[in-house]
Amino acid sequence: MLAGCSDCQPLLDVRHCVSDSELCVPLPGGPEAEWNATAAAQWPDVDAALRGTTEGEHHHEEWTQERERAWWAYWGIDPDSEAKELFVHYDGSLFRIRVLSC
Repeated sequence: MLAGCSDCQPLLDVRHCVSDSELCVPLPGGPEAEWNATAAAQWPDVDAALRGTTEGEHHHEEWTQERERAWWAYWGIDPDSEAKELFVHYDGSLFRIRVLSC
């Protein structure tokens, strides 16, 4: 079980990256995207997390398994992949978005 995961519900993790952080190094060829108005309309909770998370900080939010599957499908990421993460460029900053699940 992952730390902080007591009920096995997915947990959205949005990290506002700093340039020298080892936590924010995209895998070679890993998924990256530009956050845009379409994504913001589809994912208003993620949009709020991006806007509200200051540099070097991260935001957690409880999600559902359905929401997690829809998120990965939206970005074309294999939901069965071990290393599920997306790096998003938004407002001149880089964010790492993961969904932590048990």
